[in-house]
Amino acid sequence: FKITDTKRIVIPPTYSLEKLSKEKKNSRKNSIVSLLTICRLEKRKGILPVLRCLSNLNRNKLLKPFRWNICGEGLDHKEIKENIRKLNLSDQVFLIGKINNNSKQKFLERSDVFVMPSYKVNDSVEGFGISYVEAAAHRIPSIAGLDGGVTDAVIDSKTGWCVDPLNQEQLENVLKEAINNKDQRQKYGLAAEKKFSEDFLGEKVFRKFMDAISI
Repeated sequence: FKITDTKRIVIPPTYSLEKLSKEKKNSRKNSIVSLLTICRLEKRKGILPVLRCLSNLNRNKLLKPFRWNICGEGLDHKEIKENIRKLNLSDQVFLIGKINNNSKQKFLERSDVFVMPSYKVNDSVEGFGISYVEAAAHRIPSIAGLDGGVTDAVIDSKTGWCVDPLNQEQLENVLKEAINNKDQRQKYGLAAEKKFSEDFLGEKVFRKFMDAISI
């Protein structure tokens, strides 16, 4: 028996994500740009390269005021904490630790950019990156990597920035634009929210799944 005609259907794993009410969307008028990361603290999430770039940009006075909240636990907690101190970022970068779902929603409502430029480390790679889509639901653009499934969740130069975090010049340019250019952030954020509503909303994804298995 040989299958001669196959149809591939890609369904993102976002079944549980719902549309936010307008009341939950924060206008984020604070003059301090709020960066957010929610992840396991491990090498491939790209946190250390971002810290190094932020420190260099700070030293050369190339950034507007920002605050970066890093939420999560993991094996790299100690190394990240030490680098925050060594790179003179203790007044701007904060390790929040483990958070519950209510806290996660509050952080998302107060944030301007989601930061997680993940990359492949040995055989470990980001499968899809549902965190980027959760940010998109809050009208937040993301800084993502290039490996794995992240480019399905974040469309480069449309809903955010996809960058090689090991290329310092590229990453610094992305961080400068994300932090300094409010208009670009808002443009990408609106596009991210539209992409979420069209392709990642739970009810639409579930309907697509049901249509697929009925074929």
